[in-house]
Amino acid sequence: MRKLLITIVIVLVLLFGGTVFFLPSLINSQISSKLQQNIHAENITSSVETSPNFMFLFGQVDTLKISADNIDLDKVKLNNLTLSGQDIQISISDLLLARHLVVNSAQNLTVTGTMDEANLTRFLNEKVENISDIQAKIAPDGIEATGKVSFLGREATVHVKGHVLIEGNDLVFRITDADTQSSLFGKIGLSFTKDIPIVQATSLPFEGMQFTNVEQQNGQVLIVATINK
Repeated sequence: MRKLLITIVIVLVLLFGGTVFFLPSLINSQISSKLQQNIHAENITSSVETSPNFMFLFGQVDTLKISADNIDLDKVKLNNLTLSGQDIQISISDLLLARHLVVNSAQNLTVTGTMDEANLTRFLNEKVENISDIQAKIAPDGIEATGKVSFLGREATVHVKGHVLIEGNDLVFRITDADTQSSLFGKIGLSFTKDIPIVQATSLPFEGMQFTNVEQQNGQVLIVATINK
């Protein structure tokens, strides 16, 4: 009987030790892996830390840091992206059973990304119909784009102005001004507003993240998203 009790105690100690030392490592690996899957990027580096290590068992993450290049985010490609957060509570059941990365609470969790003129130009050429050879320029006061359109058998130049902004929960390129220039009709101004969807909030790395700031800078657009739970 005594030997049986000793054997049971040893087994329990081994199970507890394995849980404390190996399961946290597995959870850490799963978090990093799911983040990399969500971001769809090249050259990803990630750091997920908590102390003591067994707190991973309860979904506690003290610090989270990720940096990546050439990110495919919904319909557009970002040049770079950084993700940082502190005091994050992750649902372990969703992570291990459903393979979903769900944040129950977070003191601070922020994603910052940039989109340059080349990637904006590529996006507009792919998404805008009937206009070719689009070239975009980004400045602090807004975005200007020019392209070519065929009209009555002749080629005309189209020039638009606009901004990247947050509309609802998503990111859009809003055209606010446009004109055409052709040898046949000269310059014609067009008055209309059109939104071209860029990124849906559901494409962000974590469920519940929202865009909080967009800033046009010289040659690039700065995009910030956060989660507050």
